[in-house]
Amino acid sequence: MRNIYLIIGASSDIGMAFLRSASEKHPDARFYVHYRTMSEALAALAEQLGPRMTPVQADLSVPDGVQTVISAVRETPTYLLHLPAGKLAYKRLREVEASAIKTQMYIQVYSLLELSKAILPAMAKQKYGKCAVLVSSAVGDCPPKFMTEYVTVKSALLGLTRSLAVEYAPKGVLINALSPHMVQTKFLQDMDERLLENLANADPLGRHLNPEEVSEVIEFLLSSETPIWGKNFII
Repeated sequence: MRNIYLIIGASSDIGMAFLRSASEKHPDARFYVHYRTMSEALAALAEQLGPRMTPVQADLSVPDGVQTVISAVRETPTYLLHLPAGKLAYKRLREVEASAIKTQMYIQVYSLLELSKAILPAMAKQKYGKCAVLVSSAVGDCPPKFMTEYVTVKSALLGLTRSLAVEYAPKGVLINALSPHMVQTKFLQDMDERLLENLANADPLGRHLNPEEVSEVIEFLLSSETPIWGKNFII
């Protein structure tokens, strides 16, 4: 069976780290790569991979966006990596808007739901498939303050992932969530540097994770070394 990857949110820093690594380690693999805005790095990689990579532009914040992705995938993926997210921002309750939560629900939760409905039955039919969904350590027992919008969306995403894992594990499709602590990516660029420094110092590592470290965990979850399902990895 040929390795076929569908990567949602591939233009993110974590997505690019995974795509570079996976394309080198699996020279025969094909990649369907979703992005909203084509970055220079993604464009360069698309040129390098040539026919092995199918770029798919879509705005997941609108209902038809995910259907654009589904229509572009011409074969059953063996691996689904779901990474889309919004920029991290600290907001007090009075600043939280329902419209912002709705937008992120479309981007993160509804997109995974519709992709799963389109792809998981086909994975089950071939009796093989692995999925990894990026959540956040913010969905732990005690969420951080002033992150209502972020925690609400990520909690819904985790709930959906767990439900999918339970339903499809008996059919040979393994679905896992990973919940990293703060990762040094462009999604942090609007946050106060002093706050970021304090959060890094409070981390057990004394620093933020880098995208390559998260990519390594994703590779493990999508590898043959992962005989488990429904596990929420926190890194």
